[in-house]
Amino acid sequence: DMDDLLPCVCAVPSHYDGPPLDRLRLILQHAGYRVMDFVPESVAAALSLPKEDVGTPPVKHLAVFDMGGIETTCSILHCDADMTSPTILSTSGVAVSANIVEHLAGAFQKKHGIDLRVDSLAMERLTQAADAAKHELSSAAFSQVHLPFITADASGAKHLEHTITSSALHRLMETPLEHAATLCREALRRAKLDAVDAVVVVGGGGKSPLVQASVGHALDNPRLLVIENAEEAVALGAATRGVALAEFTTLR
Repeated sequence: DMDDLLPCVCAVPSHYDGPPLDRLRLILQHAGYRVMDFVPESVAAALSLPKEDVGTPPVKHLAVFDMGGIETTCSILHCDADMTSPTILSTSGVAVSANIVEHLAGAFQKKHGIDLRVDSLAMERLTQAADAAKHELSSAAFSQVHLPFITADASGAKHLEHTITSSALHRLMETPLEHAATLCREALRRAKLDAVDAVVVVGGGGKSPLVQASVGHALDNPRLLVIENAEEAVALGAATRGVALAEFTTLR
């Protein structure tokens, strides 16, 4: 019975449409959820912004740059006056190599002769550690990565310990930042715009001042809207959409 299912709002990649959404709806239904709405991640990020940030001066065109551990996207949104229904004008995206993760995995393999890239759990921990290191290096000269019991071999448990300096981070970020600038210019071109009013940078990579500066420069330095917990922006926006739907359903 559909009435027994738990209502939910699901955030999805901005390019998802049609059959992938139908399959996801069915999967969630089997798991006990009834999808009230699918919200593109870029729209969800925009919905997480405080109203005062997008109201004065009013933001008509907003760029949402999302740098995750696997994929990076830039979307251009057209925003209505009360910011309740942003629409996507364009999206560009590319899978970027997780350079810091690769750096850590390579250093570990060189030291221990074990390739962590074939271990999905180890790679998940490396990705989390890389995001934490990027955040720490935004205000420190170095970051100490320590992952105990990352794997084991016949001789026993192995631990990953590695120091990343800010200069090393700059070198590792060169290629992703070049990709970021290209994505922003491509998204503007597809939206048939020369500029946007503001940009919000989300995802784990959004914490990095290097990323924020590169994105701002590529978009001709629009107003930067900062979300304190950038990696939670999509979830917060989806929750905001859920609350609005619940209120609408109650009123109706």
